[in-house]
Amino acid sequence: MIGFYKFPKISGKISVFVFSMLPASLAYELTALSLGHWYFRRGFHIGYAHMFGQIFPLEELLSMFSIVAGILVIHEVFADDRK
Repeated sequence: MIGFYKFPKISGKISVFVFSMLPASLAYELTALSLGHWYFRRGFHIGYAHMFGQIFPLEELLSMFSIVAGILVIHEVFADDRK
């Protein structure tokens, strides 16, 4: 959030990148759940998302957005020319 406030010109670039990576992240999450790589016990999370027969915490969905956006903000601030 600080990155959006401090560098408003890159918010469009971040939004495009986050929403382009979201389908791949969701596919990975749903595949790993269906194959049994991990599971989430009920009762320990804020809420749950139900997609394609799988249930996972809302925190997982929020982290898909925030981690990708945070990585891009760090790249823009330290490695890119901020255009």
